[in-house]
Amino acid sequence: MSATWADIQRLAADFQRLQLTESSKKLSENNCVELMSILINSKAIDILFTTDGKEYVTRSHLLNEVKNECIGR
Repeated sequence: MSATWADIQRLAADFQRLQLTESSKKLSENNCVELMSILINSKAIDILFTTDGKEYVTRSHLLNEVKNECIGR
C-alpha cells in the first residue's frame, strides 16, 4: 500500500487530535512507537533521528528549520 500525502496528513491530524484528548482516549506510548514504525517501514514518511535517537523530524521539517534559521526568523 502506498500512502498518499492526504493519507499522511489525515493520520497526523487524527494522531494530534487523539493526543489532545483526555488520557483514557490517548494512544499509549507503545502504540505511538508502533504507528511510527509502520509509517517508516512502509516508507510513507521519511524520518531523520537525532544523534541520541530519542527525537525525529521529517526531512522537509528539518529543511524548513534550517531555512528559517538562515533568514533569521
